[in-house]
Amino acid sequence: HEELIGANHRILNSGLHDKVFFKSMYATIASGNIWRGEIRNRAKDGSYYWVDTMIVPMRNSSGSLAGYMSLRIDITEKHESKRKLEEARTQAEAASKAKSDFLANMSHEIRTPITAILGYADLLCFDDFISDTSQAREAARVISSNGRHLLAVINDILDVSKVEAGRLDIERVRFSP
Repeated sequence: HEELIGANHRILNSGLHDKVFFKSMYATIASGNIWRGEIRNRAKDGSYYWVDTMIVPMRNSSGSLAGYMSLRIDITEKHESKRKLEEARTQAEAASKAKSDFLANMSHEIRTPITAILGYADLLCFDDFISDTSQAREAARVISSNGRHLLAVINDILDVSKVEAGRLDIERVRFSP
């Protein structure tokens, strides 16, 4: 960073901060006050880095403004950690939404066959319905079909929970399309 001593600070401008940001900074130091903030700069190789910056107005023996001293601490790792944390939070929120959507869908997938099973099972409890064997057989078929569908849905739910727990065994099976 020795090559920056005495150089124009604009060579570090990353383009992230707007004119208002810099006007505010310059107004603060021009009024003789210390300015402190975080700035993203561009390195010689084109990469970006963050610095916690304090700019202190320097006065000469007569009290007139003689220049500025800038103290900078590299906080790139802090910003990178913050970015990764935000990315992880976004992914966690997306996973939570996907899980909620999955549960809402599964609720529908479970309720539909259960409603059919209970409805047809109730019909089988009526003497008039039982006397007609073709209707009873159809009711039993609907109960059986919906029971199998419900079992498949429950197996899918269990498979998803096994995947989440890292306990799903995967097997290769040949099939014809």
